[in-house]
Parts: sequence; C-alpha cells; structure tokens
Amino acid sequence: MKGIKLSISKNSIKEHIKRSSDKIKQIIKEETKNKTVSLMIDIASRYNRSVLGVSISYVHNGKICIRTIGLRVLKASHTAVYIKDILIQILQEYGIRLAQVVSVTSDNGKNMVKAITILDAIYQAQKSESNRKQSDDFAEYDDEYYIDPDIFDDEYYDDLLTELERLMKLKPFCDTYELLSEAEWNTVQNIIAILAPFNKYSKKVQSETATLSDFFGYWTMLRIKVSKANDELSKNLLTQMDKYHHLLMKNPTLIAAVYLDPRFQRGVGENKDLAVVFLANLYAKIIEVEAYQDESNTVETIEEKNNEDGSYEELDQYLDACNSAYGVNRTSESSTPNEKEKITTILNDFFGKVQLPLTASVLDFWNEKKDTYPELYKLASVIMAMPPTQTIVERIFSALALVLTSHRTRIGDETLEDILVVRLNNNLLAKSHTEEEAIMRPDDLHFEQTE
Repeated sequence: MKGIKLSISKNSIKEHIKRSSDKIKQIIKEETKNKTVSLMIDIASRYNRSVLGVSISYVHNGKICIRTIGLRVLKASHTAVYIKDILIQILQEYGIRLAQVVSVTSDNGKNMVKAITILDAIYQAQKSESNRKQSDDFAEYDDEYYIDPDIFDDEYYDDLLTELERLMKLKPFCDTYELLSEAEWNTVQNIIAILAPFNKYSKKVQSETATLSDFFGYWTMLRIKVSKANDELSKNLLTQMDKYHHLLMKNPTLIAAVYLDPRFQRGVGENKDLAVVFLANLYAKIIEVEAYQDESNTVETIEEKNNEDGSYEELDQYLDACNSAYGVNRTSESSTPNEKEKITTILNDFFGKVQLPLTASVLDFWNEKKDTYPELYKLASVIMAMPPTQTIVERIFSALALVLTSHRTRIGDETLEDILVVRLNNNLLAKSHTEEEAIMRPDDLHFEQTE
C-alpha cells in the first residue's frame, strides 16, 4: 500500500495565506470598483491587542454581499484622528474612495463618531467649489443614522428567555416550598409571552441578508403583538415602543428603505416627502460615483410564501391603514426636468404602484424590475445593502477569538489579518480557484511516496 507523506513548511503556509488574502482583496476591489458601499466598524481587544474590524456591504449580482476588508491591529491611542487614518488606509488598499461610502454603522463611542465626522469633512473638502452646492444637498444624507442595538439584541432576549423558561420548568419544585405566589408565576408567564417574539425577530433582523425595511417590518409586527396584550407590563412596554417608533419614523434612511420596499411602502404615511428628498439626494451621489467610473475608463408574477402565524395579516391591515390615512400624492412630470427633478418624478410615480406580498423577497423583486425601473434599481441596490445592525462586525471578533488563542499569541499582525480575511471571505477564494489554481499550489507542497 502506497501512502503520501506531506511536508508543509511554515514559510510556505504564510506565503500561501498571503497569496490567498491578496487574491480575495483583488476580487473585492473588482466588485466594488466605483460602486457605493456601506461601512461597518468596531474595535475589540484580545491578548493585549486592540483590533479595528472593518466590513463593507453592497449589492453584487443581485445579492447582498458582506465582506471583511480589515482587522488592523492598532498601535497607538484610539483617537479619532488615528482611527480615521487607519480607515482611509484600509479603504485605499481596496481602491475605495470616500465618495463611495454612503453609510457608516458603528457604536456611539465619541472617538468613533468623531472619526466618521472627520472622514465626512475630508470628503467634502475633496469636492471642487463648483460642486459645493451638491455637497450641501448631502448634508442631511451624510448624517449617521442610528438604530438602538438593544432593541434587537438576540443574546439579551435569548439569555433572559432561556432563564425564565428554565424557571417555569422548576415550578413544581418551587411550589413545594411556596417560593413564588400564583400571581408571580403569572407575571413570569406574561414576560415569557412578551419576550418570545422579541427573541424571534431579533434573530431574523441580524441575518446577513436583513435589510432596513425588514427591520421596519419586524418592528411593526412586534408593536402589533404587544398592543394586543392587556396586562400592565405590555401597556408600559408599548408606551416606550411608541416613543421610539416616533423617532424611527423621522429617520430618513429607514423611511427611504421602506419607501423602496413594495411590501411595506404603505407604512411611510406622512413621511413620504422625507423619503423622496433623501432618495433624490442619494441618486445624485450614485451618479457622482458612476461619473468617476466614466472619466477613469455603466408584467410581475409573485407567489406568496406560507404565513407562519398570521402575523402578516395584521401587518397588512396596519400598512393599509397608514396608506389610507395619508393617501397617494403624485407629482406631474416636467417637460424638461433636470436629473434631480427627473428622479423625484420617478419616485413619486412609483408610490402605490406595486404592492408585494409581505413574505416576498424585495431583492428578488428589484432584480426582476431592474430594466423596468433602472433608476430605482440603482437606489434599491444601495439602500438594501445598508445594514440595520452592526452584528456583522461582532462576528469578526468571534473569528478573531478562534485564531488568536493563548497558544498563538506570537502570531504576527499582518499574518493575523491575512488569516482572518481568508477565513471570513473564504467563499470568494473557493469561487476563484480553478483546477489549474488549486487551493494549495503545487510548489508549496513536498511529496514523498512510501511503501
């Protein structure tokens, strides 16, 4: 019986990882060339190393793509200027200009917020004086949108729900010693009933394919469920949710996402004009990015899926109520509109024109309609790639914990980043390899045949 003795040197492994990382970077660079992207950033520490995690999201070939582009070990104090410098360095490695960044998702740490503000100031300064008016139009657009992460914190709801469910299983034992009254047990059951949908939707909204409009749908279904309960706890919770809902409905980014989602568009209500203005400004930014590319060198049939628990019927009724309360206002098309007037007319004309089943895929819809609504498809490709949470970056740090262990604390900073870039984007590497370009190159391996 003949076997194969495989000998791999430390240097050949490092060289292979570096080549694989460079290959992934090149693929991402090609995918994002003159395309708008959304940025997600966060900082974590492990074994005396502070690491800045950077991910981007964008739509490519009709699908939301989440790519990790950097896990940079920070060598200096985490000042806003230093973080800004590292972010620019990482973006430049992928050929991504500041003009391409349409949103940034991070925590609300002062250094992070200030770093983002400095980046925006640099971008504004890079624009020529002739474009200054257009720059001013983006002032509202460039503001950071914020969705409280605690609302859909899956770990929080999951842990609390699990503990309460365990407590209910111990009820026979607790009753033996009369540890809780019947009223207290009823309260525990009520809390479980309230937390269960929060736990369910928190997991859904943190999916890599979840959109801002998905967030709106899940949030609205939660409000409906809580409003149907008559206990005091639910009433107090609904009061707080209503206060937050009022803030959400003034958020131009969220409202714009809802406007472009035919499943939920009815829910924009009186905020329709806010969405149209925001989207018109965003379209001007998309055209700006595409113009850079030009200078440097482009009858629906929808089936409804199964309704899990009837929640979508209630959501349908709610959205219909929003729509009927404010009606549909449309603007007549100008005879010679400029670009902004043209997209505004298209946006107004789209309102109320299509209604998707609540269980349909908005990404599939826009892929089917990209020729029918080319301008709106461009907008949808940007808006739908904006993440509702920053959990993607947190998953980077989970991968970091698996690579940087107590037995591997001497691993070099550059090698650490290369390993994580390959690990977190390995689907790109698998697609890029052919039979002639194997995952391990032949010159990296040394074989000896033995008897």
